Amino acid sequence: MMEHSMLKFRTWYAIVTLTTATKKGFPASEIQLQQGKKSYEHIWRAMHKLRAAMGQRDDLYVLEDMIELVDAFFETETSESHKKSLK
Repeated sequence: MMEHSMLKFRTWYAIVTLTTATKKGFPASEIQLQQGKKSYEHIWRAMHKLRAAMGQRDDLYVLEDMIELVDAFFETETSESHKKSLK
């Protein structure tokens, strides 16, 4: 993935860290600003290579048996009379 790249290893490490550290992702423009790079295209291309590699890895695994949900919100049905008493 890093072969023939114009980016240094340190920049690749920052891209990997920031891309995988957040649930919502990290914009390439923010990484470009943080790393002080002039070219947006190199950062963008590296992020797409990383995402493609992560997608290929995820295709190898199938979820089965028990699945743990984290940071989930479930709403239950409550009768109107019970809702009024909760207020």
